[in-house]
Amino acid sequence: MSLFVSCGEVSGDQYAGNLLEALAAGGASLSPWGMGGASCRRAGMEVLWPMEALQLMGVVEVLSHLPRLFRLREELVREVLRRSPRGVVLVDSPDFHLPLARRLRASGYRGSIVNLVPPTVWAWRRGRVRTLRSCMTLCLPLFPFEHAFLTSQGCVSAFRGHPLLDEVEGSSPGEGNRQVAFLPGSRSGEVRRLLPPFLEAAGILGSRGYRPVFSSAPGLREEVRRDLSCRAEAAGFEVCAASGRELLARSACGVLASGTATLEALLLRRPMVVAYAAHPLSMALARWLVRVPFCALPNLLAGKALFPEFLQTAVTGPALAEAARGFLEAPEGRRRELDEEMDRLRDRLGERGVYPFWAERVAEAVAA
Repeated sequence: MSLFVSCGEVSGDQYAGNLLEALAAGGASLSPWGMGGASCRRAGMEVLWPMEALQLMGVVEVLSHLPRLFRLREELVREVLRRSPRGVVLVDSPDFHLPLARRLRASGYRGSIVNLVPPTVWAWRRGRVRTLRSCMTLCLPLFPFEHAFLTSQGCVSAFRGHPLLDEVEGSSPGEGNRQVAFLPGSRSGEVRRLLPPFLEAAGILGSRGYRPVFSSAPGLREEVRRDLSCRAEAAGFEVCAASGRELLARSACGVLASGTATLEALLLRRPMVVAYAAHPLSMALARWLVRVPFCALPNLLAGKALFPEFLQTAVTGPALAEAARGFLEAPEGRRRELDEEMDRLRDRLGERGVYPFWAERVAEAVAA
């Protein structure tokens, strides 16, 4: 079965790779190819385009790359039409993948198109529902409230749980753990914006006897990874080559870029301080269009500011350090309450067994 897969994020690459492995484990004879990263390669996918081509953040950043992205989209469309795969799986990156789906349909592609991690139409730009409804054979969202919204809008959606439920188990950081994990993100732009205040916060915490350790995300471009490592090490901080998830599991608290890492911290039962910084124009547009009160996924699930969020100019070293100390130096009773709250949020994420469920639904969609 020829299957075209496209993803442009580290988390999306992991989802796609695990989905391909689950399809193979379920007996599907696969010939996957497309755009992806290391996880897709390990799952046996023929990676013709590296996922780094889509690692952009914010409206303004995307605008400056539009000519290249248009060329890439047309290249993918031509190859899909030439190879005529039984199915197409588009993972996250909606500003690229939704126009790609429309272009494929307009060009005559009649195979199944599955949207894994569909866009947050419940939060902003609800007009994108029309593309999901008209172009996608199936949507596989990550959260129960997303599934309910998509179904209410006439989209074909299936949901079991969040895939991280199968991968992340909560644990205690251990008595006396003074390590603080700093995860400045997986995109080049957000690392450039967040690294200076993260380094300042690490210096403040280090002066108070805590042990800051920085994560160098696997999906970062090599030059950004080198710059992060050089700057962190020059400031006297350790840089961890393991995944951000592994670093969080070994730490008492995390200072994180908003994204999937916040959900990993939640499932690990690690308190977190969340930061988000984008181009000023991108942020202005987001404030105008976005309909939700929080940027961190755990806060959205909780419906309240369970974990501190700092946006744009509010992302400063002293603010991040002070918020982290609020967790690190919290009384035992407060920490126990927070653990119980995080366990309740975990229960809202659905059930385990997500990848086999996805594989069954994708196999059904492609066979239809």
